[in-house]
Amino acid sequence: MATETRHIVMAKRPAKTVSAEDFRIEAATLVPPGEGEVLVRNLWMSVDPYMRLYLSEQNGLHSSMPIGETLTGAAVGEVIESRSATLPQGSFVISQTMGWREHYVAAADSLSPLAADSGPLQRYLGIYGLTGITAFAGIRHVLKPQPGETLFVSGAAGAVGSVAVQLAKIAGARVIGTTGSDDKGRWLTKTLGTDAFVNYRDEDVASRLDAECNAIVLSIYEFKSIKTYVAIASMTEPRIVIGHIHIHHEDVAGGIGCLVIVVFCD
Repeated sequence: MATETRHIVMAKRPAKTVSAEDFRIEAATLVPPGEGEVLVRNLWMSVDPYMRLYLSEQNGLHSSMPIGETLTGAAVGEVIESRSATLPQGSFVISQTMGWREHYVAAADSLSPLAADSGPLQRYLGIYGLTGITAFAGIRHVLKPQPGETLFVSGAAGAVGSVAVQLAKIAGARVIGTTGSDDKGRWLTKTLGTDAFVNYRDEDVASRLDAECNAIVLSIYEFKSIKTYVAIASMTEPRIVIGHIHIHHEDVAGGIGCLVIVVFCD
């Protein structure tokens, strides 16, 4: 039997700031799954900064999305109808592209089964997913902070940054984080154990880093603005992993704004 569902499409190309008027909810009818396919009802979906890139007209890491197409992204759902022995009805799965819709039909081998007894399923879109893996790879396999070193995390209260902070503290490093409010800063120090925070909206980042870091080897994990990059660029012997979250609302075609990963080894 066919399934009535809804999905979200891009109605028009967003301006610098995304608004609800840029999207439209549309109805759709799904045919029953064929052999080797499953019908999935989404339970959780992830809304990530990288999605801003495919909403623009630029082609790069993510191709520009045509107007009128259904948005894509990761989602966790439950199989409610199956014609696959590997994913029976009642299975939980994650898809990397089938978010922004209530239901979808897909080949079973294109989905990853999830263990229902490993905690809340939404964790697969966060700490067990892209943001957690990004922080783990950057801290454990690239920066490898050691006791006595100082790690600077830009956007420390964010999804990736907050995990990076905790991993660095577990490794024994001293951690300084930037955030945009004192409330977030207090959460960083009191809850996550950050040694110090810098409110980049109210403080001079370069002066604070100079005071906090002195001549200690500094590792920088990601950055959210050119201002922050300039502030740390002259630090002594930095090892740097740089993200590019700051350009997701910008219309840039080249130069420093398009750096994705830069690593300097001491």
